[in-house]
Amino acid sequence: MSFVLVSFLFIGCASIQRVGIALFYKEAALPKAQVIRDLPYVADGVSEPKHRLDLILPKGTNWPVLIFVHGGNWNSGDKNLRAGGADVYGNIGRFFAARGMGVAVINYRLQPKVSWREQVADVAQATAWVHSHIGKYGGDPRNIFLSGHSAGAQLASYVALNPEPLTKEGISETMIRGVISVSGAGLDLTNEKPHQPGEKMTYYEQR
Repeated sequence: MSFVLVSFLFIGCASIQRVGIALFYKEAALPKAQVIRDLPYVADGVSEPKHRLDLILPKGTNWPVLIFVHGGNWNSGDKNLRAGGADVYGNIGRFFAARGMGVAVINYRLQPKVSWREQVADVAQATAWVHSHIGKYGGDPRNIFLSGHSAGAQLASYVALNPEPLTKEGISETMIRGVISVSGAGLDLTNEKPHQPGEKMTYYEQR
């Protein structure tokens, strides 16, 4: 009986996922030649698959760059996530690239193999790699945005707002032009103060 119930729940959740994807997911088309997969962003990226990123490139040159960090509760997730048959994070990259913005979708090592400090370092290293290399692909290294979902949003925010991780990589945090934090886990979303008009930006920096 319990097996039947579990099977029913599993099928039900899978069906809900498929329906959700069908309702809210629209695949963004982009020529395969504009997608470069599994580039290592540190020296050990060949042996450590989590030290890799995908570049999704727009046409033209001198375009801004979005670095996207996946979610997953800090202990799961991957840049190649598929849900209901949909390529979730890759589709984000194709969407923006089709509109003239380059995208780097990155992986990072997961807990408990590493601590949150190493995860921050991974995001900073990936950001430094993009800053150093994106020019040869046509991007503008002075016009970089950090973004992420859930745990990835927290890591992106930390790297953008705390100058130490990027300083360790030999680059200035001033080249980060903005942060897009989607469902940022670890951020104080229950406090109404940040939403008050005129609130100083130092409030966000403290978090």
